[in-house]
Amino acid sequence: MILAFFIDKFLSLILKIRLIFLLLSIYIFCNVNAAYLSLDNGNISCFERDCYFKLENNTKLLVSSKDNRVLELFTEDVHGKDKLISYLFYTTDIVSVVAYSGKPLEILISLSLNGIINDLKLVKHSEPILLTGIPIEKLLEAVAFYKGKNVEEKLAIGEDVTGGVSIPIIAGATVTSLILHETILESAREIAFKFGIIENSFSEGGLNDKFKKYSWNDLLSIKAVKHYALDQFLNVVSKSESENLLVDIYFSDLTHQSIGKNLLGVDYYDDLFNDFEGKSVILILNNGTWSFKGSGFVRGGIFDRFRIEQDGNIFTFRDSDFKNVYNLNLIDIDDYRESGIFVINNSKYKPWKSWNLILLLNYKTFSIEYKIPEVFLIDKTNKIIEHWHSKIFNISLLCSLWIFVVFVFIFRDVISKNNFYLSIIYNFILLLDVYIIGVLLRGQPSVVNLYAIKKLDVFLYDPYLCVGWIMILSTILIWGKSIFCGWVCPFGALQEILFKVRSLIFNDRSLEFSDRFFNKIRYLRYLILFFLIFIAIYKGVATAELYSEVEPFKTIWSVGIFNRPWYISFYTLSLLIISVFMYRFFCRILCPLGAFLSALSFLTIFRLKRRNSCGACQKCGKTCNSKAIGDDGKIDPKECFGCFTCVNNMYNNKVCPPLISKKVWDKYETGVWIKY
Repeated sequence: MILAFFIDKFLSLILKIRLIFLLLSIYIFCNVNAAYLSLDNGNISCFERDCYFKLENNTKLLVSSKDNRVLELFTEDVHGKDKLISYLFYTTDIVSVVAYSGKPLEILISLSLNGIINDLKLVKHSEPILLTGIPIEKLLEAVAFYKGKNVEEKLAIGEDVTGGVSIPIIAGATVTSLILHETILESAREIAFKFGIIENSFSEGGLNDKFKKYSWNDLLSIKAVKHYALDQFLNVVSKSESENLLVDIYFSDLTHQSIGKNLLGVDYYDDLFNDFEGKSVILILNNGTWSFKGSGFVRGGIFDRFRIEQDGNIFTFRDSDFKNVYNLNLIDIDDYRESGIFVINNSKYKPWKSWNLILLLNYKTFSIEYKIPEVFLIDKTNKIIEHWHSKIFNISLLCSLWIFVVFVFIFRDVISKNNFYLSIIYNFILLLDVYIIGVLLRGQPSVVNLYAIKKLDVFLYDPYLCVGWIMILSTILIWGKSIFCGWVCPFGALQEILFKVRSLIFNDRSLEFSDRFFNKIRYLRYLILFFLIFIAIYKGVATAELYSEVEPFKTIWSVGIFNRPWYISFYTLSLLIISVFMYRFFCRILCPLGAFLSALSFLTIFRLKRRNSCGACQKCGKTCNSKAIGDDGKIDPKECFGCFTCVNNMYNNKVCPPLISKKVWDKYETGVWIKY
């Protein structure tokens, strides 16, 4: 009794020290500030988007006249004239690719005239795993890897089995690696297209072949037909604001059948595109006093008052490209002063990309952007599907492991009757969890994943977590949290293995808190979960992810214990040491993910079977390491880890009293087999 008293006091003291350390660690985590990086290893230095350039005497920077998002770097040639040598731009000015944190990666890129990335500077990031987890040097190395790469090459993130250039993934930060890859290449390639450095070989896309009926007003509302009007003073107006307009035009690309067939009619559309052999066709209608045909058309067969521009390419029209419009299916053509259909005889024109109609009037140019609605486009190559396809073997391995565990749970009553087989299967699966999910895939589900509910497209970048969560949510209402927490979770498996090894060597049980104290302290994990949810809502996901360092998963599997700050390493090692002596200490006391799954386990359908005599027997309750069996003999699914020891005992005629004694059977079990 005295020894038990001192052990209880000693463990209580350990827990108090542990909680103080936890609060101190959280305070330190949330005072980390590493979002901005100053890099000075070339001609460009940046800090929080304030960049300066170390220019030589014969170089200068100018804002590009073609695109004001881009700076052009000039040097003097041998004749003293300015020579353009590269383009500089921020990725956030060109593309909007949101990272896991909900914010973009901001990078300054220098692009040469032949499509080579001269230099890159990471200006800002907000990725939590790189703020308090993976060393920032890993991200800098990943950014630097793109230096010297040609954007016209096939660059694949991860190993490219088709022979392209492989870009390494940051270990433990798969999502960030994929977002970084997309950010750099999409922005650099867009600028390369814009300035005519490379052809549209990476401009994936096209028009789908779906047809749907639209009215004239429908086409206007979805901007399949674009309206543009100018008054006599060259002010942009809507048609309702004035009746005497200088320019009052409607224009559209008729190439997609849902636009062309609705406007021209099916027969005319088919005849027109058969004649033009699949070339793109533009319709222009005008009811203003200004004429888009112009005098040049009469004199030389050239339409000199308008043109089309796309990706730096200019498309002009001659009389041979022109056809009169005599009838339209949706509107009365007689309501318009001018009309015309124009064929684009140039393969560089891509109808699925945006373009500008350029009008020339009174020696001024007016540019109107047109982009065919998304509903008429085929989906671009799905990067997520490509990434999943590249991981197909590992995904199959993970799915096989889950299917194996599901199979065990389906036949758990049969398997649990033989203690030897149950032990072999359980320990084998635990080892597979640690190696496959933890070491090989680094696919440990975490409470952090719950913050990504609103960013499912980003969450899908990690197939292992996605598969894991699909299986968790698919099975938890059937068997409760025990299928994941007890059989699949790699950190739970690691704790179980450490505890079992110590138990085998010393042949003793777990050090435990008193029942009274444990019944209070086990709710701590729910408090941690509610606290993290509160922080995520009121302080933001990035802050919540810093507090989520209470989970040691990132340290164990993604980064490594000895690659973290000393206090995080100490915290993680402390949890592992405690788990050697106390059964699943972290799972039962601290785990916020376990708390979330425990809350869902309240609705478990198939619970472990119990006998009537279990309330009086108490043998299973006294030997249950997870303290999941109550005084009434019932199993609490919120606490159970599914070791099935109690199920084995229930069928063991050397352990279970009703099977040993006929009197006990007659007293408790007569007329009743087994209850849930």
